[in-house]
Amino acid sequence: MHPAIQMLADKFGVRIAERCASDSWQFDGESIATTHRKYTSIIHNSDHDLLHEIAHYAVAAPEQRDLPEYGLALAIVPGQCYGHFRNPDGTIDGKFSQVAGGLVDDDEQKIQEHMAQLLCVHWGMVYGISPVLSSEPSARITASWEAYLLYKIDEAGNTFWLAMIRLREQGLIEEGVS
Repeated sequence: MHPAIQMLADKFGVRIAERCASDSWQFDGESIATTHRKYTSIIHNSDHDLLHEIAHYAVAAPEQRDLPEYGLALAIVPGQCYGHFRNPDGTIDGKFSQVAGGLVDDDEQKIQEHMAQLLCVHWGMVYGISPVLSSEPSARITASWEAYLLYKIDEAGNTFWLAMIRLREQGLIEEGVS
């Protein structure tokens, strides 16, 4: 793990734990998982993966920071994890259904996702962290932070600008400051 990953986790007060996201969530309300399962293999999350989760924590409202996946449905519903919150048929267990739709509206979820992506790119470039994702080790979109950013801007559309404005308003990025 790149030293800046732990430094940023400490700065924002989020713990990185040696646990598997596939048994619960990437962020379980207490810590960020270091691994996940792909079929029967255990995959270590890349620095990019961990950086993205720290960015999610940084942009989440305080009331979201102790909730699995920050209370965002984007990861809970279509997520790759099929841990203890899912029934054998893949449906969400009743006790977790209150967070299945997310605790913030769809527009806010999209803005927070794009804020996390942009902040991740910013930190990755500032600290010289690899852009490679654990799920896409050879993908051309993660060949560089610039390529990843262009891909995400195209994907985000107008939400990109709202996310950028919010990052500035929250003091998470500043003009001319690295």
